[in-house]
Amino acid sequence: MRTGDIILGQYQVCRQLGKGGMGEVYLAKDMQDGMLWAIKLQAYNENNYELLSSEVEVQSKLNHPAVPKIRQTYTMDRYLYIVMEFVEGRTLDDYLKTGEIIPENIALKWFQQICDVLVYLHGQDVPIVYRDLKPSNIMIQPSGDVKIIDFGIAGEYQQGEKPRRKQMALTRGYAAPEQYNSRYMMDVRTDIYALGVTMHYMLTGKNPNTPPYYFRPVRKLNRDISYGLEYIVKKCIQPNPDKRYGSATELRDELDGIGRLEKKLKKKRTAQKRRIMAGASAVLLLSVCLFLFVKSKRSATINAYYSYLGQAEDYRNAGAYEEALQIYEKAAKMQPEAREAYLGTANIYLENGSYEDCYRILKDMADRFPDIFEDEEFIRITRELYRFYDEK
Repeated sequence: MRTGDIILGQYQVCRQLGKGGMGEVYLAKDMQDGMLWAIKLQAYNENNYELLSSEVEVQSKLNHPAVPKIRQTYTMDRYLYIVMEFVEGRTLDDYLKTGEIIPENIALKWFQQICDVLVYLHGQDVPIVYRDLKPSNIMIQPSGDVKIIDFGIAGEYQQGEKPRRKQMALTRGYAAPEQYNSRYMMDVRTDIYALGVTMHYMLTGKNPNTPPYYFRPVRKLNRDISYGLEYIVKKCIQPNPDKRYGSATELRDELDGIGRLEKKLKKKRTAQKRRIMAGASAVLLLSVCLFLFVKSKRSATINAYYSYLGQAEDYRNAGAYEEALQIYEKAAKMQPEAREAYLGTANIYLENGSYEDCYRILKDMADRFPDIFEDEEFIRITRELYRFYDEK
């Protein structure tokens, strides 16, 4: 469409607001009363019509000041038109692309407002999981308040129901680990993860889609951030959903009481320092004794294991991948409870394009090590592997 075109016999196009995989969005003026509206235009077919209709159905049910209201929908010539409230302002993504790090007081305000939206969505009679929270879907209005836009893959969630994934366009970096694996359930904690990633980006300026592909503690990147907010973000982005906040309400309560949390963490740090100082000599002595005991019993095996790892790394750096894989295999048999040899093997397969073999190793590690989803190197390799499949 072009500027000046008339849509649905009522709306005159002013300009294009955006264009992407989920359609085109135009700013249009109602010729009857002069009000401005956003009109989303999306081509549909038998494969995607249900998904598009779901967006309209979900958003039409909502009545929240931070969610744009839908005025009407219309289908014509295999296109779905959605006329909705026009939201002035810039996306959070626009702010962050400038390299700007959001001050804590402002970030905390937006954190609370977005969390309020999640409380509302998750609190519906049939909870709605947004599933695509990211900076480009968060509008910052001239007033400084936020609105959440684009409910393209939001869906109602029933306990025990596995959402369909084939039609869902996941956003790399913000999608929770469980969104990549059909064996795991998506629920309200999926949105909490994406909100945590967004907040980490806001507070640190570290884009989750740039290397290294893991989340360093917030205060390691920005010392101006409070321990309380660092703690909250860290809990939100735990790979294991059971270690995140159980609900948006629980998260909002923590945010509202961040002052108390800060005092609690400060008291805890002080107590830890005192215990460390008081017991330093005893711990050192115990560590030395334990080290000597373990060394006397296992030094030969451990030394051989790490020697193998060093040899394998040398072969790998020299491009002798077959030799490196053989050495890693020996190391894995020697110390089956250690994960370094498996990670080295997965890295070689990934670097050489043996993606099926890489997937096999990762799956074996997931079965072998219950806590592997907290290993940063495992997460990095997994993301790189999914990046290949996304591009393919």
